[in-house]
Amino acid sequence: MSTESQRLAAFVARASYDDLSDSARAQFKIRVLDALGCAFGAIGGGGAASDRAAFYNGALVRYLDFNDSYVAC
Repeated sequence: MSTESQRLAAFVARASYDDLSDSARAQFKIRVLDALGCAFGAIGGGGAASDRAAFYNGALVRYLDFNDSYVAC
């Protein structure tokens, strides 16, 4: 019996960019460019240990990206 993680890993290992539809490729490019834009927006000065810097910058990227899809009630 495989776990969800193992099934996801197997899917990712056999997936190919060529398997994506034209629409999915276009959306993929938009999402990657959006994440890069958020990463540039999250860049700050200062210094930190590499593991903390990676966590901090990753969190900032996701935070800025989350703001793109904020749904107000």
